[in-house]
Amino acid sequence: MAERGEITKGIDVHSGMQEAVSKNAEVERETGKMAAEKSNNKTKRREGEGEKAAKDTEAGEDIGAASLERGQAGVKTGVTAAKMAEVPRGGGGVEGAEENGPNDGVTGGNGRRTSEDGNRSEKRREKEGVSNEEEEENAEPGVNTDSRPGKSRRSPLQTLYNGDQLELLAAQRSLQGRRELLEQACLSHTRKRQVLSPEDLKHLIVDDKHSLIYCYVPKVACTNWKRVLMVLTSDGRYTDPLSIPANEAHVAGNLRTLSEFSVPEINRRLRSYLKFIFVRDPFERLVSAYRNKFTRSYNTAFHRRYGTKIIRRHRPEPDPEEIEKGNNVLFHEFVQYLVDPRTQREEPFNEHWERVHSLCHPCLIHYDVVGKYETLEPDAQAVLSLAGVEGTLQFPTSGKSTRTDGNMAARYFKHISPFYQKKLFNLYRMDFLLFNYSTPEYLRT
Repeated sequence: MAERGEITKGIDVHSGMQEAVSKNAEVERETGKMAAEKSNNKTKRREGEGEKAAKDTEAGEDIGAASLERGQAGVKTGVTAAKMAEVPRGGGGVEGAEENGPNDGVTGGNGRRTSEDGNRSEKRREKEGVSNEEEEENAEPGVNTDSRPGKSRRSPLQTLYNGDQLELLAAQRSLQGRRELLEQACLSHTRKRQVLSPEDLKHLIVDDKHSLIYCYVPKVACTNWKRVLMVLTSDGRYTDPLSIPANEAHVAGNLRTLSEFSVPEINRRLRSYLKFIFVRDPFERLVSAYRNKFTRSYNTAFHRRYGTKIIRRHRPEPDPEEIEKGNNVLFHEFVQYLVDPRTQREEPFNEHWERVHSLCHPCLIHYDVVGKYETLEPDAQAVLSLAGVEGTLQFPTSGKSTRTDGNMAARYFKHISPFYQKKLFNLYRMDFLLFNYSTPEYLRT
């Protein structure tokens, strides 16, 4: 140290002059005391300045971390107001344009974000939940985030991740396991970045009153879920889901979809709402779609729209009347239509047989609840409990006696050749992998 150097300066240990040494020693002691006091004062000042700088740095880091966390959690599904940005898997939100502002999840330059950043943000959210202050800060005029006036209510997302309701623990463990399996499957089986458009969010139904987002999948109890959401969002107009006709539940405009909102509004909802999806064994869902759309006499729209094309293309020497009506499509003809490369080149799949991962994008949107058709009633009850309406609303139970199950699917696939079974399985392979469905035993691939 400089002070220590000043103290020893001038002492010549080789001079032999003891008196000079003694006098110098006394001078050194006095000088040393003064220098030590000066040094202590300097050290205290430095420590005080250091503490202040550290506090300022910590405050800056807290602000930066909070800003980064909000940015990371805010946007990942890929819709922009003016142009589409590229989105990695593992997130949940809209990759915004400049209009989003610095805290709405816009990242620099080309708007890209690594999946690791998204995963860290999601893990923090799962551990900490969403704060009431954040909900109030982000709340929009006219959006009711509390359905019980005068009483503070946790959001479904908070209830799920806080996990403090004992009656939901068993269901939560099952749901947590499915989320983890889905995330692992996404990391293992998705490699390419994807770009989403507003069209990709049209299957996500929004309930602002209860902070819910539901991605509906046709042939997976979606009619009853739409009925339930119509009750939840109707402000008393509907009270019983089964009193709502099935065709009314599917009328466009009765329920709002995420694609109807602006980019910042989409981001806020994806960040703070409970997002859930219900899935089903892919081939059982496919057989159910075939039975409903091609073997029921009342579905003339599907017969004309798809049946005539299938018969013309995949039936040897069809009768003119069969082509005109399109009402007797065989299952093996339907399978040939699905695996024919020309089909998807000409137009997208109809939603009733489109793959779930193409409808709901589970590797881009972080679903908090993955329900299954095979455990529909307890899973539906868990969602209603998270929404805080389990005491006032019951999910409708199915009274169908001819419900499509594995045994029925096996009977239909019995007449499909191994060649087409394999091609069809490859077509729906991602749904099997992402949602942990085993290869059906009846397949002869």
